[in-house]
Amino acid sequence: MILNNVEYAYLRNAQNDIIGLINSAGVQVVKYKYSTWGEVTLVEDTSTVSLGTKNPYLYRGYRYDSETGLYYLQSRYYNPQWGRFLNADVYITTADGINGGNMFSYSANNPIKNSDPTGRILITTIILIASISVGVIAFAYKANESYKASEGQSIDLLNSVVYGLSWGLSIYSLGMTAYGAYCDYSYMTGQTPVTSIGSGQPSSTISPPYSNLKDPANVAPGKDFTQSQKNQIINQNMENNGGTVKSDLSGIDLIKPEKSISGVTPSPFEYQVDHIIPKNLGGTNSFVNAQVLSRQENRIKWDK
Repeated sequence: MILNNVEYAYLRNAQNDIIGLINSAGVQVVKYKYSTWGEVTLVEDTSTVSLGTKNPYLYRGYRYDSETGLYYLQSRYYNPQWGRFLNADVYITTADGINGGNMFSYSANNPIKNSDPTGRILITTIILIASISVGVIAFAYKANESYKASEGQSIDLLNSVVYGLSWGLSIYSLGMTAYGAYCDYSYMTGQTPVTSIGSGQPSSTISPPYSNLKDPANVAPGKDFTQSQKNQIINQNMENNGGTVKSDLSGIDLIKPEKSISGVTPSPFEYQVDHIIPKNLGGTNSFVNAQVLSRQENRIKWDK
């Protein structure tokens, strides 16, 4: 964030909440805390420019409107006091029990496990809708078959229900298994899986900043980036940012690391090449799993 021509870096937790900002000296000058549903419960601001109230990005990284107390999630406004959207989803129902008929609910009523950066429907819900639809079609087919077999006299209701359920559950199981495998593969290769589908404006897929670079032959889980890879990553970063090295997390300008000198504290704004998915979690040395961070940002990541 830039305020009065001064750059500040965001601090985020594992759920992408903005929990603070640091200044150019690496000192935290703003601290935030939130309720489960996103209400701001604490703002500690030691800056002299009211940075804590002027920063627009807060809970889950959503854009906050201080005048209305609402978050803007690209397609809808979210009220953290209600834990609900102000307007309905574009889908009439998700066919997911009581909550499935509530098009104002946020993150399937589970804000700890889920987030909703676009205000759109979850892919897992789409799978459920498809499964139920197939089940209903299978039920209708079997009921019609039994009706024909009895020459229009009766319907074997129990057999039709069992037939419909078996098809619906099979489709749901296959869909969730396939989606789970896709997510696992994405995480292992340093990519972000698609979790929601929207309507209206078509969404674009954002590629990792170094995915255009050609991987070496020795890419594997748990491996470090080679010096050659690091050089390519920094060169690509500079090309992406007009000749300046910037953090892929906060966008702040970074400087070249100095040779370590005993008794001298390194600058918190030295650049470092890091794994998006940590090596100990199976992250690879593929370029798609690379990010450039400041020394300070990398240290905060270690301390989590």
